[in-house]
This record gives sequence, structure tokens and C-alpha cells, in this order.
Amino acid sequence: VSSESSVPNGVTVSTPYNGFHNNTVSDIEINAQPEYIPEGFIINSCTVWQDGSIKIEYINGDNAILFQSYPAEEVDISAFEEIIKDIDINGNEGFAANNFNNQYNNNIAWNDGKYSYIITNSEGVELEELIKVALSVDTDK
Repeated sequence: VSSESSVPNGVTVSTPYNGFHNNTVSDIEINAQPEYIPEGFIINSCTVWQDGSIKIEYINGDNAILFQSYPAEEVDISAFEEIIKDIDINGNEGFAANNFNNQYNNNIAWNDGKYSYIITNSEGVELEELIKVALSVDTDK
């Protein structure tokens, strides 16, 4: 984890690709992560791939929020059932959508020209709260 981004003590960081297993947590560069998470949520897991992709799962009881970022010039909208509305995320075009991969009800997705970002929640977190999470992601690091 770079000095700008950190993973709390006790959270396991998985690095699932060959040749990346020997890196220590301090060697892993995390592109961006939310600075704001709704009250009661804690990091359950964090996976970082060699290409800079990251997946962080935050949990609060049976409820989960999933944050993902991966290198891509645009968001693949085919994984979403219905686009609800367009959203500006820190100057980047994004959208709110229903039903991501037939699994998550509330979703926010955007792209900054280098990375695509998706925040999903199965239930229990209002869309406006997920927008707050998205707005807290500093993609200029």
C-alpha cells in the first residue's frame, strides 16, 4: 500500500497473480479508494491485482458495499440492467444503475479516462449515500 493509501491492520490483502505473490503490503500501489464509507461499515476484504485493479468489500452485518476499480477507458454498461440517471463524479461522467450482474441493486459507475470505478450495494444503503461514497474517491492520486 502506498503512503497515500492504506489498508487497516488485520485486513488481508490478496494478490492473486503469479509473480505478484512475493510483494509485501507496502509494495502494493492502490490507485484510489473511498475516503467516506457509511457509518457501521468496516473493510472485510481487499484484493489488488497486478494491473492495478482493486476490489474492497465493506460490511455491516449482512449488508455489503463493494468498491472496484480497474484499468479501462470507459465503463462497460452491458453489466447493468437499467441506467437510472447520469451523475457527475468529481468532473467525470458517471451513472446510477439497477441490477449489476444480476446481483446488486444500487450501483454507481464512472470513468476518469484511465480507470473505471463501480460501487455496488445489494440492499440497505440509499443511492444518495452511495453517491457520497463515490464523491469521496480521489482519483487524482
